[in-house]
Amino acid sequence: MKASWLWTLVGSLMVGSVGAAPPLKWNDLEAIRSRAAAGEVEAQVSVGYAFETGDGYERDPAAAARWYREAAAQGHAEARTALAMMLLRGDGQEPDTRAAAELLRQAAADGHAPAQYRLAQLHAAGQGVPRNAAEAARWYRSAAEGGFVPAFRAMAEAHAQGQGVGRSAALARRWLEEGAARGDVEAGFQLARAAELAGAGRHDAGRLRAVRLAAGRGDIAAVLALE
Repeated sequence: MKASWLWTLVGSLMVGSVGAAPPLKWNDLEAIRSRAAAGEVEAQVSVGYAFETGDGYERDPAAAARWYREAAAQGHAEARTALAMMLLRGDGQEPDTRAAAELLRQAAADGHAPAQYRLAQLHAAGQGVPRNAAEAARWYRSAAEGGFVPAFRAMAEAHAQGQGVGRSAALARRWLEEGAARGDVEAGFQLARAAELAGAGRHDAGRLRAVRLAAGRGDIAAVLALE
């Protein structure tokens, strides 16, 4: 979770070119921690990150959660998301899916695409929130519109399976192609697999039956192969 805001915050203290920042140094962190203790929200998130990952400090999930909580209380979307993920994992605290879902809801409402994607996953699984395929699809779409790459494949799968949205091979392909264009390797693999299945089905009746069965189960490549 080495986010750009972390390096933006410590950039004035670092030596190195933009985009190739070295690991945080103890003195850097001590300066940031002083600012965090004074209530500076970005500093609080950075210290939380350092404790969560062991980048500069010995890894201490409980301390990470405390600093993320301080920043989350100030409305910091990344902190809310980070704390939510720790709550889901039970990292440094007892697992609490409901509290995690509420934090993600708050961050998602602020337009934080990773939180929108994680909240969609919770709605799809019924974890911490009621299972709701339509709500999951709504948040997956928001995350995709915010540029969060995994959300494109999630939308493709939703259309391939008719989960929360209308079933549409054409829309599934469109979302999958957009994800692949943005660097999603798995999306590219599924497109290639769809082409392979389509070719096999044209020349082998048995393979075609197998593809149809897979498509009926919502296999995205099989759905696209029959398009």
